[in-house]
Amino acid sequence: MSLFFDLLLDKLKLTSYHRRRKKYDIGEYSYICHSTKISPNVKIGKFCSIADDVIIGVGSHPLNTLSTHPFQYARHKVKLTGNILVDKENLLKPSPTGKKTVIGNDVWIGARAIILRDINVGDGAVIGANAVVTKDVPPYAVVAGVPAKIIKYRFPQETIDKLEELKWWDYPKDFIVKLPFANVDKCIEILENSKS
Repeated sequence: MSLFFDLLLDKLKLTSYHRRRKKYDIGEYSYICHSTKISPNVKIGKFCSIADDVIIGVGSHPLNTLSTHPFQYARHKVKLTGNILVDKENLLKPSPTGKKTVIGNDVWIGARAIILRDINVGDGAVIGANAVVTKDVPPYAVVAGVPAKIIKYRFPQETIDKLEELKWWDYPKDFIVKLPFANVDKCIEILENSKS
């Protein structure tokens, strides 16, 4: 990352995720605004724009047990549970999570959006402000609401397929900055010609 970009991050006083980037799985040039919370089991791609007060990768409480309270399975949270210690033989095991929460490349997440654990948000997707994402979001979909539903797609399917194949975010930054951003078809043409 360039010195200029590092200085810009410090000047903007963005969250500590940038200063501790190695601890988190956050791609190049992605930024995260204040008060956003990211669980450890989250992967964020390149060129993502994440607004204030977003929550990504949050867990859930069991719905099929006697209680939804963590005293049943979280011995390490004794203060939180009011010193209730369940006998070890009755202690529930937390349900395993098989995959990471994955935020693709070039994703825009609006303020106060919540993305639950084990969700995959495709490349180029847009998550509306205050949305609650409870299931996977396809590439280049625009979702909003509680629970989040697809409102539209940013581009026609043919364009989405080409962008997914070309993966512009993996090109060198010196190449990317010269693309005519407002003309997506021209960008695709330039990207395709650069591969030949």
